[in-house]
Amino acid sequence: MGIGGDIGGSLRHTAVFCGIYGFRPTAGRYPYSGAQRVFPGAPDGVPSVAGPMASSMSNLVDLFKCSLGADNDSTLTNQAFDRESFENWRNPKTKIRFGFTVHDEHVGVSPANKRAVLDTVQALRDAGHECVELPSLPYAGEALKCFFNLVGADGGDNFINLLSTGERPIPFLKNLLLSVSVPTFLKPLLAPIVRRKFCNSSFFADVISSTRRLSIGDYYILLARRNEIRAAVTKRLFSRVEQEELLGGRKAAVGEGVEKVQCDAFLVPSFTIPPPLCGDSKDLSFGIMYTSYFNLLDLPSCTFATTTVDSNLDAWDEETTGLRYVLQQHYNATKMHGLPVGVQIVTKRGADEQCLGIAKLVDNIVNKTA
Repeated sequence: MGIGGDIGGSLRHTAVFCGIYGFRPTAGRYPYSGAQRVFPGAPDGVPSVAGPMASSMSNLVDLFKCSLGADNDSTLTNQAFDRESFENWRNPKTKIRFGFTVHDEHVGVSPANKRAVLDTVQALRDAGHECVELPSLPYAGEALKCFFNLVGADGGDNFINLLSTGERPIPFLKNLLLSVSVPTFLKPLLAPIVRRKFCNSSFFADVISSTRRLSIGDYYILLARRNEIRAAVTKRLFSRVEQEELLGGRKAAVGEGVEKVQCDAFLVPSFTIPPPLCGDSKDLSFGIMYTSYFNLLDLPSCTFATTTVDSNLDAWDEETTGLRYVLQQHYNATKMHGLPVGVQIVTKRGADEQCLGIAKLVDNIVNKTA
């Protein structure tokens, strides 16, 4: 068992890549004392949280329970573990309505990651649970742009301070620091460079090149936009009332849709490809789409492996372009054969015990655990 930090998916990626279990709780539920925050003392535009990792779901839940209220951190809610909720949602007799998708509008996933989700969906349906497919992550493009703008709002100063010991920045951070350091009037020159790096993907080039140092006023405006996205996604996925057709006064873009799902949990890929080969992650910074999305929304999410790469089932032969082409260049079903691939279970904000209970149920069904 161990504890990890998560601002864009670090805890959850690590867990699935190692074939274990990881849980990103709602901000304020789990102690952070003794760990280094990325933005200490600042409003949590994108909350950095700590969470448990373990070799089994039972151990994961136990570590989460025993750590609640473990210190006097003033940022914590000090909410006790809701055993009744956990037991109710893990009960095999409880029929659950899942929403699921294997698309995000811009990036996509490998055949192995797609199969992990679809095989899980089939197992859940066979067990009597309802699974409703969404065309993509709601408002994914806006959410990722908002995520990058928030984490780069201070011009990268906090990241630079963290690296003052001489540690080299990871490629994702290097791209971010490059973007925020470029003056606004030179931004149009940066976009084509980023676009070429990511095989003419204008989406990711626009996201990266839009990041800049923000004034306090602009930062608050961006926080308000984040809250609009949170409200819209929550209504779309979990609300029991009619979904509005407007997002902050803007008509929903083509393909976004406004139909309500009213699910108890949302099932998505945990990453874009299986554990990448050594050195390959430097080109996969956009792969955090499926986890950073839920950091921005501050939704509890649990990840774990449900299958392994099968070279006979998971070949990727179709022609691709843009970010999918970049992914394909770092995916090899033969070399990755046998590596763990997993899913992510997500529930509404604050419903941590519900998330863990449903994850325990899914684990029991898919992995045949006790």
